[in-house]
Amino acid sequence: LISAEGDVVYSVLKEDDLGTNLRDGAHADSGLAQVFEAAVAGPAHTPVIADYSSYAPSGGTPQAFVAVSLEAQDPFSGAMNVAGVLAFQIPSDRLVSMGGDLSYLIGQHDGLLRTDIAATPENDILGLQTNFDLATADQDVVTIRDGLLGSRAMIAKEPVTFFGLEYILVEEIDYAVAFQAGSLLAWKVALT
Repeated sequence: LISAEGDVVYSVLKEDDLGTNLRDGAHADSGLAQVFEAAVAGPAHTPVIADYSSYAPSGGTPQAFVAVSLEAQDPFSGAMNVAGVLAFQIPSDRLVSMGGDLSYLIGQHDGLLRTDIAATPENDILGLQTNFDLATADQDVVTIRDGLLGSRAMIAKEPVTFFGLEYILVEEIDYAVAFQAGSLLAWKVALT
């Protein structure tokens, strides 16, 4: 919870940002400060978002933020004024791809992952870049090629927009696994 002046007055996580000012404090250049300023300047009750970037109070891990302004009526003039901003931190550890298939988000303009891949030891958000041709992100919806982790895969991709942020949603299925049933059927037919 952030005051109209930019003071972080409440925080669930009680990180180093609590009690600081987002206009002139230590985190004035953070994603949290970006959504605060956008929420105060924008239309009331309109959500704004800042894409993943390193956030010092969370140990420098990538964090995204979404915020909305809160209004209160001035008791003297009756005008509605911004009373503060409610912001939510979207931690990077919530977007983890697990299981046999590989699903992940990448930035449509930079090709950097917005999803952590469970099969790798490090946090992949903003640290791993895909080898997709981003100029053709809206073409070739399904392809067979080397996947993110280097193995041959069947890949489907689709551009998605979230509060103005442009991503590409990618789903990979290992090629051998995808066609395993067909190979097994071919062997059965051959044996029969």
